[in-house]
Amino acid sequence: MLTGNLFTTLNILRALISAYSVLLVIRIFLTWFGDFAQGGPIDFLGKITDPYLNIFRRIPWLRIGVFDMSPVIGLLILSMTGSLLNAIIYTGKFTLGIVLSILLSGIWSVAQFLFQFLLIVTLIRLVSIHFFQSNHPIWMNLDRFFYPIVDKINKLKRRGNDFNAYRSDFSYPNGLIAIAVISLAMWIGGAFLISLLSNFLMTLPI
Repeated sequence: MLTGNLFTTLNILRALISAYSVLLVIRIFLTWFGDFAQGGPIDFLGKITDPYLNIFRRIPWLRIGVFDMSPVIGLLILSMTGSLLNAIIYTGKFTLGIVLSILLSGIWSVAQFLFQFLLIVTLIRLVSIHFFQSNHPIWMNLDRFFYPIVDKINKLKRRGNDFNAYRSDFSYPNGLIAIAVISLAMWIGGAFLISLLSNFLMTLPI
C-alpha cells in the first residue's frame, strides 16, 4: 500500500504530466500556422515545450518522408509515464507485469495511430484520384509515399521468376485499396490481441 506522502507525490506528478501534455499538444498545433503563431505567450510556450520536443526531433528515423513522428513519440512517452503512475496509484503496487503492460500498450498506441493515419490518408487519396487533379503538390507528395508500398505489395504477389505474374499486379488505385484493407485489418485485429495480452500482463504477480 502507498503511504500518504507517496500517494500525494504521485498524484502531483500525474497532474503535472497531464498539464504538460496539454501544453505540448497546443504547441504542436500552433506550429502548423508557421509565422502566424508568434508573440509573447506563444514564444513563452515554446520555451517551455521546445526543449523536450527537440530531444525527439534530433532522432533521424522519426522523420519518414514528409511525415515527422517525433511529436507523437514525445507525447507517447509522457502518456506511458502517466499511465504507469495511474497504475501504481490505483493498484498500490509496482510490478514488472504492470511495466510490460504499459510498455506494450504504448508501443501499440503508436502502431494503432499509424494504421489509422494510413487508412485515412489512403481513403483521401482514393477519393482525390476521381475528383481532383493528380498534379497538385499535395497528391504528388502522397504518391511518393504510397508508390513504394504498392510496389512492395505487388512484389509479394509475384511468385518465382514468372514474368506473367506482372500482369496480375495491382494498379495504383487497387494498390491503395489493398493498403486500406490491410491497415483496417491490422488496426482491428491488433487492438483485440494487444488488449488480451495487456490484461494478462497486468495480472502477473511479479
